[in-house]
Parts: sequence; C-alpha cells; structure tokens
Amino acid sequence: MWIEIMAAVAAAAAATAALAVGPRRPRTTVLLGVLAALPALVAAASGPRAPAALVYAAAAGALVVVLLSRRRSPVLALVPVVVGGLALAPAVVLPPLELPAPSSPQVSGAASPVVGRLTYEWTDRSRDDPYLDGAPRRVLVDVWYPGTGGPQETSPYPGDAVAGALSSALGAPAWLFGYLSQASTPVVADAAVAPSADPYPVVLYSPGNGSTRFQNMALVGALVADGYVVVGVDHPGTAASLTFADGSTVVGSLAPPPAAGPEAGEDDIIDVRAEDLSFVLNQVEALSTGDGPLAGRVDTGTVAVVGHSYGGATAVETAARDDRVDVVVALDGTLWGTATFRDGISQPLLYVQATGTVALMEPGARTDLDEEYFEHARDGLDQVFAEARSDATYVLVEGANHYTFTDLALLSPLARDGLSAEESAGVTEDLVLTYLDQQLRGADVDVLQVAARRPGLDVRSNPESIFGDTGSGR
Repeated sequence: MWIEIMAAVAAAAAATAALAVGPRRPRTTVLLGVLAALPALVAAASGPRAPAALVYAAAAGALVVVLLSRRRSPVLALVPVVVGGLALAPAVVLPPLELPAPSSPQVSGAASPVVGRLTYEWTDRSRDDPYLDGAPRRVLVDVWYPGTGGPQETSPYPGDAVAGALSSALGAPAWLFGYLSQASTPVVADAAVAPSADPYPVVLYSPGNGSTRFQNMALVGALVADGYVVVGVDHPGTAASLTFADGSTVVGSLAPPPAAGPEAGEDDIIDVRAEDLSFVLNQVEALSTGDGPLAGRVDTGTVAVVGHSYGGATAVETAARDDRVDVVVALDGTLWGTATFRDGISQPLLYVQATGTVALMEPGARTDLDEEYFEHARDGLDQVFAEARSDATYVLVEGANHYTFTDLALLSPLARDGLSAEESAGVTEDLVLTYLDQQLRGADVDVLQVAARRPGLDVRSNPESIFGDTGSGR
C-alpha cells in the first residue's frame, strides 16, 4: 500500500504548504509539498515497491521542474502526468494480495485456523534425473496440514518463489512482484498437528509447467481447513528455477528432458512428473509410519491427486500408473502421458476447463502452437472420457481463463476475464472440495449443487465426448 500512502502524504504536504505560504507563490508551495513527501518516498524506496517509489520521485521531480521553469510548454506540462501515471500503474495492475478465507461448505468438521507447514527435500536414488546428467532425481516438497494455534499466527506469502515463477512465465522482472512477500498467510512452519478422530486424507498437488508448488495457496488453505493434508511438489526441470539445500540450482525449461532423446515430447515430460508423484507418495507413507510429527496422522489409504495445466496432465497420468490414487482432479490441463492413453484411468475424474481455453483451441485462434497440438488436446480429452472406467465429470466454467484456477487470478485483473478474484478462488475451491468430499468421504454433495449456487457452470456427467457432445451420459 506504499504507493497509496505516498500519494496521500504528498497531497497533504502540498495542501499544508499552500496554506502556510499562500496562493501568491505556487511554485514554492509545490516545492515545499514535494520536499515534505520525500520521507515517505525514501521509506518506500527500501521496500518491495521500491521501483514504483522511485518513479513517483521522478514524477515529483518532473512536476517541480515544470513549475519552476520560466518557459513552459504543453508538452513539458504532460511529463509529470505521464510519469505519475506510470507510477500508479503497479497499484492498479498489481494490487495488494489478499488470500480469501475458505468460502465453500466443509464437511470434515476439522476446520483449523492454522495451516501447518513442513518442507522436505527428497532424493529418489532409484532414478537418474533426465534434466541433470547422471544425478539422482530430487524434488522439493511442502506438506501443509491442519495445525494448532491462534488465528493471529501468520507467515509471509511465499512471494520470492511466486515472483520467480511469474518472471519466468511472463518475461517480467522479478522485482515487479516483490510486494507479494508483504502479504500474509495462515501458514505456520512446524506447527503442531491439530487433533482429529481419524487421520487426514492426502491430496498430492502438481503445479503447471514453469510454475511453483505455491501457485494455489488459496486452494491449499481451503483444503487444509476441510481436513486434508496437502503435499505440494516442485518438479525440477519443469518448475520455475529451484535451489536445493546444497546451493545447486535447476533452471526450469519448457523443453523435454535431454536424456529422453531428440524425439522426446510432452509425454516424456509428464511421465517424469508422474514418477515424481509416486515417489513422493512413497515418502508420505514413510512419514505416516515414522516417528515424526505426521506419524499416525496421515491417511495414505485415501489419496487424491490435483493439478493445474501440466499438473493436471500429471495428475491423470499418475492415476493411470498408480492404483494407490483414489480420485483425480485436473484443472484446465491438456492431457499427455504414456499410461493415460495406453491404459486409461479407473479412478473418479473431475476435469475443469475454462471457456477461454476452449476458445483458444479453435482452429486459427493461436499462431504460436500448431493445429496438431490442439487436435491432440481435443481428441485426447475425448478419449480419456470415452474410456473412463469410473465416474468422469466435466465442468466448463464460463468467463474463466487458464489462470482462473490459480492464485494469479488474485494477483492482477490482467489475469482475469469475466470472473472477479473472489469468484475465481471460490469456484475453484468449491468444485475441488465438493468432488473430493463426495468421492473420498462419501459426503452427500455433488458438483451439480455447486452449479446451482454458482451460475456459469456447465456440468456434464460421464459424457462420451467433450467436443461436439451434447452432455448426455454414456
């Protein structure tokens, strides 16, 4: 909020100076006002909004130059207006982040105001990392769980990790998102596990390509509040750049793993990520039977996999490979993977898609990807639904785009289409929690109930196909 504070201080200082000096000396009045606002500018220049603060200082300086200049021109007079507008832009385009409180119905009765967090670096010595020549595969993992403590206990939003992912994805400087670290979350590292009558079910979470395990903290908070343990996984090579405890860094890449050979493609990427999730589930099982804080508190016999974008494809591929998975949720992800199309899936599936994504899949809608890619996206989704051996539900969200189902919809209006930030977070958590509670806990809830209270949802139960389908069940 530094930009808004600086503007208010500058205005108040200018008004005070005007009263003191009088209207006959306007140049001196403005100069005194700007000087009075300098402390706020200096303070802000040391914070996360520092670049914008410096632009504000430039705007103030330009205004002084114009007013003290003996020669004035309309062009010169526009300088402070333009520079000041540039300074205000970040506050409009990137407003302060506020994670919404969980809003969807909760059935567990285990709601906790605190989200506990444990961070792990796990090494799978049975696999070589295809992105690193000969090195064993490592993953970075956060485990979030219902914790104990007061609602006043918070920790900073993982702004550095999210800023790095946004910088990689958007090509924007990371400092532009530095303010994110000023937001708070109800996450407390190493908090005691909240008591419960039964162990908590497990949700493995896989983020999108080039992203971070922290990309859906609003959804994480809602899941934990409903009594789930959420395990967020960063996949080296396709995550944003990762730094491990030994200081080594793996830079994210959109390319297939080099070790997969010159003919490698998206299937190879998803195969590696699915193997990551199965390995992580092995480690979570070890946590549940060990002597650590989660011993006996995690129900590894009740497991969901949730993912967004490439993470959605990873979730489906993991379900096709690993029968320990009980239910899968894919949020707007083109499906890839060897087992997905060879074996299909037997677990219940919720696939959520944005109307904005469907529009981009139309022939000629995009030029950066060829038609073959979108043909696969359409045909692949149709095949998975046609061959599904359990409940398969498709939900099309009107007014949504690819990033509606992530925290990015909360970060900037540029990442939203027809839905507000609150609607974006609300529809995502409502659909995911409802489906998981129904499938894992036998709750008397259904995504049709979500559609009844949230307009703009097209729900299709067990469609034979998606594209060109009328919505009739098979």
